[in-house]
Amino acid sequence: MSGGSYNYLCAATDLEDLLSKRYALDEMSTRLAGLGYAQDAARETEELLVLLRQWEIRAETRLRRLTDVWKAVEWWDSNDSGEDRVHQALAKYRGDHDDAGAPPSKSTAATTTHSPAPKKSPCASTTPPSKAAPPTDAPAS
Repeated sequence: MSGGSYNYLCAATDLEDLLSKRYALDEMSTRLAGLGYAQDAARETEELLVLLRQWEIRAETRLRRLTDVWKAVEWWDSNDSGEDRVHQALAKYRGDHDDAGAPPSKSTAATTTHSPAPKKSPCASTTPPSKAAPPTDAPAS
């Protein structure tokens, strides 16, 4: 019998195939690196595995954020709930709700016409550039 040592990784044709063969990708990367003359292919195989992991994390994060919205629309379209459920799910998705998940009252929403102030980056300096100390590796003048 031929092939199969790497779960027929060579037959992968799309993202779904690759996602189901991550272990085989890791094994193939190790094998290629061990050959000594296939470092470039080993490196690219490992990079592909890293990209799949990053994509999976990002996709799962977005999936968790969107699930309630998708459910609300699906249930509304199948007449299992109403449009108000879609609005509630969107308010929760947008972070426009209280701790109980309820959207803000209409009076509060009507009076809020401006955008919230942008959040400051935790890495941003609070010292104005003109007052900032010189970099530690700069020669003293």
